[in-house]
Amino acid sequence: MTRALVAGDSMLKDLAGSFALSSMTHVEVRSFSGVRIEKLFSLIAHSLGDVHVIVLPVGTNSVDEEPLAPIASFRSLISRILDVNPSIRVVVSAILPRQASLRKCQWALSVEELEAFHTDAGETNDILQALCHKNSYGFMDGTRELMGILTPDGVNPTKRGSQLLGCPLRAVMKQASKDLEASHNEALQQQHQRGKDHKKLRFQCGDQSEGPAQYWNNVTNFPALSAEPMLVAAPASTCKEMWSDLARKSASATIQCHSAMSAAPKVAETDTTCRYPLLPLTSVASTIGIQL
Repeated sequence: MTRALVAGDSMLKDLAGSFALSSMTHVEVRSFSGVRIEKLFSLIAHSLGDVHVIVLPVGTNSVDEEPLAPIASFRSLISRILDVNPSIRVVVSAILPRQASLRKCQWALSVEELEAFHTDAGETNDILQALCHKNSYGFMDGTRELMGILTPDGVNPTKRGSQLLGCPLRAVMKQASKDLEASHNEALQQQHQRGKDHKKLRFQCGDQSEGPAQYWNNVTNFPALSAEPMLVAAPASTCKEMWSDLARKSASATIQCHSAMSAAPKVAETDTTCRYPLLPLTSVASTIGIQL
């Protein structure tokens, strides 16, 4: 089941009964009177863990600031929401219009103030729409339909206005649910394809993991290294005969060398006039051959 959360100020208080989505979609509407953008996160943070779609209608309480000020607060709000639930789908609703109040109240605006409000709200909505387009958030701008169907305070919508506001909200939530389902199906398809590729690779190359796994899982000890010297295969044919002939010559030269050394005169340490006898040429050549 897809769970959707609509959170904002008191303009949402009559929206709860305006959603007629499928039985597979549960919508919760939470309104907080007078709430500003920077205060909203702490009120909904505990509900974000199991929510798939969140709709954030931008209230009118922050429009008295510069257009970029509520944008910065809104970006911070979305960033904190995504930190809690990175997979959530974000939908932003444009700032709702206001009209002249028919009664005196604390938020009543003069004609000049109302014109300035609509100018600032329009600039903020344009920036919000560009931000949503850049970050692939949903954006709803069906607020022009609410003109003339607000309560006498000029701020909150009537029940009819809430129903009209619910229509575009339903549309964007349905689209967000479809996008969420498509993303989920794509992830499942990719996982299934990876499984097929892995199975095909194992079929082609064989399962080579069982042998090493026996050693790494301590099922079988690693084979012990042999203490015996390595045997080098002897060369064959002509090369073998050359090696044999060289071995015989080396043995003969060694015998001659020992014989010559045994016949050499003894030299005392104090006898500086007598030099050591030179080795026979055959001995030197044989010694060099052995070293090579």
